[in-house]
Amino acid sequence: MCGLTCRVEPRYSRLHIHLEWVNSMRILRIVVVLSLVSLAACSGGAGDPDASVGDTGGLDDQTTGETLLPDQQSPDGNTPDVELASCGSTSLNVGTVSQVVEPQGGTLTSDGVVFVIPAGALTEAKTITLRQLADTVCPPGVYRVGPTIEVSAGEEHTLFKKLSSLTLPYEEGRIPSGRSESEIVVFFAHSEAGPWRPLPSKLDATGNLIGIEVPHLTLYMPGIPVETPGVFLPIPTRVYLDFDVPNLSSSIQTPGLTLSESGQPVATFELSLQSEVLISGLSGSMKKVLARDDVVPGDLGTLQRVFEVVTNDDGLFAQVQLAEETAPSGVVAPPVVLFPAPGPAPGTSASFTKSMFNPRITPDGLRAFNTFLDDGVGAIYAGSDGNLTLVTADGAAVPGVDGVTLKRPFDALVLNAKGHVAFTARLEGSGVTSGDNAAIFFWDGDALQLVARKGATLDGKTFTMPSPQAGLQINAADRVAFVDDNGIWLWDAINGAKLVVAVGSLVDAATITAISPLQQPSLNDAGQVAFRATLDDSTDAVLLLESDASVTLVAKTGDSVAGHPDGATLKTLLRDPELNQLGQVVFSGTVPFGDPLTPTRQATFVTDLSGTPRLLFQAGAMLWIGPDELRLIHEIANPLRLLGRTSGGASIITNQGEVGVVIRFDGPGGPLAIVLSRAPQ
Repeated sequence: MCGLTCRVEPRYSRLHIHLEWVNSMRILRIVVVLSLVSLAACSGGAGDPDASVGDTGGLDDQTTGETLLPDQQSPDGNTPDVELASCGSTSLNVGTVSQVVEPQGGTLTSDGVVFVIPAGALTEAKTITLRQLADTVCPPGVYRVGPTIEVSAGEEHTLFKKLSSLTLPYEEGRIPSGRSESEIVVFFAHSEAGPWRPLPSKLDATGNLIGIEVPHLTLYMPGIPVETPGVFLPIPTRVYLDFDVPNLSSSIQTPGLTLSESGQPVATFELSLQSEVLISGLSGSMKKVLARDDVVPGDLGTLQRVFEVVTNDDGLFAQVQLAEETAPSGVVAPPVVLFPAPGPAPGTSASFTKSMFNPRITPDGLRAFNTFLDDGVGAIYAGSDGNLTLVTADGAAVPGVDGVTLKRPFDALVLNAKGHVAFTARLEGSGVTSGDNAAIFFWDGDALQLVARKGATLDGKTFTMPSPQAGLQINAADRVAFVDDNGIWLWDAINGAKLVVAVGSLVDAATITAISPLQQPSLNDAGQVAFRATLDDSTDAVLLLESDASVTLVAKTGDSVAGHPDGATLKTLLRDPELNQLGQVVFSGTVPFGDPLTPTRQATFVTDLSGTPRLLFQAGAMLWIGPDELRLIHEIANPLRLLGRTSGGASIITNQGEVGVVIRFDGPGGPLAIVLSRAPQ
């Protein structure tokens, strides 16, 4: 698993992560036996992430201790007072301060140290203490450039619901000869004995300050590593390792990973024999909800497969397949209930069968779905338990178009917080041809409205509508976003359809040469739209349409990756971006890894509130998952479909900026985990 300078030993541990205890899981502990530099060998090209657990790279198990530092030489020629087995001393003195911080937030300051706890980070008042520790408390293999600071609340592992910011002063004169301020990072540890890890840091060279964003209280020190310590990943906010599901397969399959608004995860995993299991964290820990061959209550059959899953904080809504049926069914869980239940279908003379597609759910529990009734008619329903309304069905008239009706109106269904829906449908009837046989519709709770018909002239362009399954989004303002060969469109009932981002537009001194009409754009309630495009320099880009109609560049291939001290660049983009209500964009891509067998590795990014992409996860890097636990990220799962919570679909980013992924640790057969992390806001 690791190369050269680290060893691995199995142990059992109890892991406390973000207000939760994850109990009794078998984990692998990374033991620092030389220095922080040794950890870099596990996460960079020198280490082999797929080597066996027993591989110590020739390291003698008797070897212990710390790396001895070379002489430190400051830029002015003075040699700081440094003991060989320590990281040096500082002339900065920080006074101890304590302050009661309420849930409304607060700020502690002392001699250049500033700790800001935002409103909502705490659920109850706590006394926060900030104090300087002795210079003997420091990371091995690091040049000290500032004080070691402990921030505590008189308890173990105080964790925040929002990231808090810490700014530390540093001494420019402590920077060794041949090194620069740009190499300064903040290291953290959960105890004076360590182990220590670097955090993504933001430098203020003018003020000789360095800042970080953290989810909890611990020990911090600014320094420069003797050698590059590898990729800097933020501290996760939550880690779920302890699943009550045995025999997860070695191949990651997550067709329905999604987070509730509070960040509780729901996912499906493939088991042996190609069956699947649905697990949920809505109860506070990951528990099995459904698995193949489970009997669905009501003697309605056994589960064969789990398809699309959506969730809110009260429960989940899933499209599944029963063994006795060829068409999928809907379930609500937990507890497991078939939905819609067989029986009369409102607004028709037919009845519900077990067929349900495209489940959608709002935070308040409103639902929408497609179904086939027992007479074979396809229909769309919306509403809540016991109060469903027929939106439309096969044969419904197209508003304002004589002799044309809807056919199979069950594609690209989306639902907003008002319970209003948009969808695509095929058309048939008098004069319908292949050039105009599909359309997008909006339902406001009362009547259908035609949004855009294939072949129609909209905003001076011919709307191409490449596929009835093309991406569609809706927000709480009843705005509908969609894509065709012309670009990105927005529609509302007052203004109609407007081409808001056209192929040929300029962005960041580049020209948009193509926008994939098959992608799933992401829309939030402010009217921002995140999407992918190709630029005229042949780079792929993630772009953001702002609420003021301007377009900004989020990231493009070839950009340098923040958190990579070796200057790695984004090689490719994967999947479509997703957007939350704060305007934060999450996207995935690949970065160079320096291994001939795996020259690139997958990475996950999210923007902070300034629009700067932050690296959250990267395959091949080490991730801190507990007070003394580092794990190697072997693989990051790629969810099959994400619609965005605004449109009632699956989402891996909350409106607080927390992002969830499925990770396999250590190697091809290593343990699976669901890990959440948050970008600074």
